Amino acid sequence: MRVTTAEIDAARASLGELPAEFCDTGWRQTPRESKPYDSDVLVSAGRPLVDYFVELAELCGDGKLASNWVQQDVMRTIE
Repeated sequence: MRVTTAEIDAARASLGELPAEFCDTGWRQTPRESKPYDSDVLVSAGRPLVDYFVELAELCGDGKLASNWVQQDVMRTIE
């Protein structure tokens, strides 16, 4: 089976934004208290939740507190 470059490009374009792309923006470093597990959970939930978390962490000044609240209360409510 042969796949053309055009087919590969079309497949990549159809994927949309991948978690690795918005992780590379440095958001993981914003709340320094966040653990890798917490970051992975938030990233797997998608970009809108990540953006919400980053803003919340910056506003409250406590990344771990923001992460816990988002994972325990917000995600339970939106699921």
